[in-house]
Amino acid sequence: MGGTRQMIEEARNRMMRTPLIASIAVASLLLAGCAGGGGTSGGGGGAAASPGGGGGAAATAGGAYDAGSPPAAGGGGAGAGATGGGNAGGAGKPVEIDLAAENNSGVSGTATLTDLGNGKLRVDINVEAAGNNAMPAHIHPGTCEELDPKPKYPLSDVENGKSTTEVDATLADVQTGAFAINLHKSTQDLKTYTACGDIPKA
Repeated sequence: MGGTRQMIEEARNRMMRTPLIASIAVASLLLAGCAGGGGTSGGGGGAAASPGGGGGAAATAGGAYDAGSPPAAGGGGAGAGATGGGNAGGAGKPVEIDLAAENNSGVSGTATLTDLGNGKLRVDINVEAAGNNAMPAHIHPGTCEELDPKPKYPLSDVENGKSTTEVDATLADVQTGAFAINLHKSTQDLKTYTACGDIPKA
């Protein structure tokens, strides 16, 4: 009788434990499922991060654009502008004028005007001296036909047919059509002109 009661109690206890174990198992499965779902969501988050990567790609594209044609074209424009400014403020193309003989002197040649920028003009005279040494030279107002005897810009004397002078002027200052380069026979004989050339108007 006592053995039967014991068997009944054990069977009851097993029946009571079985639902508890089943409940624990179900709870574990649910937790595992949630965790897996979270991982999936996390994976989704990773996928969402890809657009962020896409944003990085967009930034790269922006960088490529910065280094690409449109900005380069803009930069080219700026460069061209800078170059234009350099031409305006810097050395320009030299202007060569012919110096023709005056008063049967036999003196002839050229004068080259070069704008050095910063308000400086170089005048290079190269003539056949025809035996004339130390010829005074000037830039005079007027023309060779109607020359103002008072010089505007004095130049270095022409020695052995050559003279180089830097004057405080620009090429534009003398290319107004109202200036000429004139050479004189000597310091003692300034009234006798040996060569002259009109500076052309720009």
